[in-house]
Order: sequence, then structure tokens, then C-alpha cells
Amino acid sequence: MRIAISSLGRELEAMLDPRFGRTEGFILYDTENGRSSYLDNAGNASDPNMAGIKTAQNVVDAGAAAVITCHIGPNAYPVLESAGVQVYLCDEVSVREAIHRFEQGNLQLTQEPDASMHWQSG
Repeated sequence: MRIAISSLGRELEAMLDPRFGRTEGFILYDTENGRSSYLDNAGNASDPNMAGIKTAQNVVDAGAAAVITCHIGPNAYPVLESAGVQVYLCDEVSVREAIHRFEQGNLQLTQEPDASMHWQSG
């Protein structure tokens, strides 16, 4: 299974980016072979109106079956849901720790967005 994890960096030791639509990028992690790659999101993150939708479509196009992030907004969530991508919410931990929690079944699967439109962290 390919998972897209919102990340503040390109390595598994990077922290989760609390934002989905405006994240710097995603670590794409394959649970079957343990390989990871980076999906840049800079072009979508700077879009003032469509960041969530474009980011969600980018994740779908990358073949992700699941997303791990801290927060998901009302524009992005329906795009992921309609594509069958599951969304898991996680505390701000390292990408590696988030993957570990996912593999242990310790993440919350969400059925709705938890952030308002145009939400920005701290």
C-alpha cells in the first residue's frame, strides 16, 4: 500500500506538516517494500484558492491509497474520499513514527474534515 504523509522535509526523520493542502510535500511510503520517495507540493501550496483540491488530486495521481496528516480541510477531503483514499489523523511526530503508528493500527481514520477552509497552523 502506498501512503502519502504530509512532511516538513524529504526524509523519514522529518516532522509531519500539520497542514495537508499547504504542506511543503509528501513522503510517499510503500508498506510492502519499505521504500519511500518525495512528492513536492510547492506549486500547490502557494495557490490562494485551490491548494487543498490540487494537493488532494496530486496525492490521488501519485497512487496513494491512504494519507497521514495532522489536519484535513473541507476542500481536500471530498477529493480524497471520492477516490477511495483513506485519511488518517496523527499528532505532530516524525514521519517514521507516523508510519510506525499506522502499521500498528494506532491512527485515527477520519470520516470528515477536521480543519476549516484556509486553515493555517501557528
